[in-house]
Amino acid sequence: MKLGLLGKDIGHSLSPDLVGKRVEPLNGNYSLCSCNSLKDVSGYLMQDYDGFNVTMPYKSSIMDLLDALDPEAEAIGAVNTLVRCQEGWKGYNTDIKGIEETLSPHLTTWHTKALILGTGGAARAAAHVLRSWEVWPTFVSRSLSDEETLRYSDLDHHVIQEYLLIINASPVGQWPDVEQRPLIPYESVGQEHLVFDMVYNPVITSFLKTVAEKGGKTLDGMTMLQGQAEASWKLWQSSR
Repeated sequence: MKLGLLGKDIGHSLSPDLVGKRVEPLNGNYSLCSCNSLKDVSGYLMQDYDGFNVTMPYKSSIMDLLDALDPEAEAIGAVNTLVRCQEGWKGYNTDIKGIEETLSPHLTTWHTKALILGTGGAARAAAHVLRSWEVWPTFVSRSLSDEETLRYSDLDHHVIQEYLLIINASPVGQWPDVEQRPLIPYESVGQEHLVFDMVYNPVITSFLKTVAEKGGKTLDGMTMLQGQAEASWKLWQSSR
């Protein structure tokens, strides 16, 4: 089985460690497929791979190159797993599974609204999960895209107090820029806040450290990474 990760600036990824230990006993391999453009992505799709994971910034743009889509991935508008099947390449979104496994044990009755920092594929997967739980998501971006979006400059004390679940679905704070953190008013974070950072390298980001100092509950990105990897592996296995 020949598998790979499609993305840009992916040298920090732990996916080869997670998947490699599964595929190597089957005489397979998992490789990092660094792509600077969608043309590079297309080139890998024409090679003899059996499956891919997909990460930023191609989770949405790659969909136009695929032959089939899982209905849930199509509804979200993003994929993170590709399987070679009879139709050709089919796209799935296993981020859903990772997000569910991370958040579901920790949500309480007061987590009815969520701020999602970022608007990419992972952010859309998070919003999909939250809506299925009747938790209302609002995206935060540097620029407004629709009525469900706030600017970072809109995040004052009252907004942070209103949204007691905050999810970082952006790469801010990811290695090597480990001192960076999302620009929110941390002084407004308190004990009722649940904060989830999808970044997993480093596991404890500057974002999570600062939230913890303010008394908020924190969730790192490792459970999500492991959950989506397990779900991807099951898809590849079932296609054999």
